[in-house]
Amino acid sequence: MLMRGTKAVVWGMPNTLSVTGLTTFEPQSYQLSSEADNATARDYQGDEILSVWHNRKRNFTIEVIPTGATIADAKVANVIPDPGTLITIGDSATPDFDGEIVTVFECVRASKSGSNTGNFSISIEMRKHVDKAVQVAITS
Repeated sequence: MLMRGTKAVVWGMPNTLSVTGLTTFEPQSYQLSSEADNATARDYQGDEILSVWHNRKRNFTIEVIPTGATIADAKVANVIPDPGTLITIGDSATPDFDGEIVTVFECVRASKSGSNTGNFSISIEMRKHVDKAVQVAITS
């Protein structure tokens, strides 16, 4: 890759990203976001005088292409995880997860798509509660 200009940028996906809880894949993109619930209190004039942020969460969405050493292996990898599945994400070069290098997320939803002109891709949305550990119970 050739970079020109007066400023450096972070380019592409990190090759240090690791995921356990999924089969083999080639990561294509990811998005990490943060959210929290907010409660406010107002004074007698209706002006907000207090803001309380609680129930902090990290949301992580990854897009992957299922892969394998053979077509049969790729077909085995072409499955989506069920909601509630625990998935460990790690990135040794970019500790984005509250300063942690490795953290466990729970799958919120997953989908896959394919066409007659391209490969299958899988999208997995995950969530981690920051302030307290959440117990995951999967029922059918």
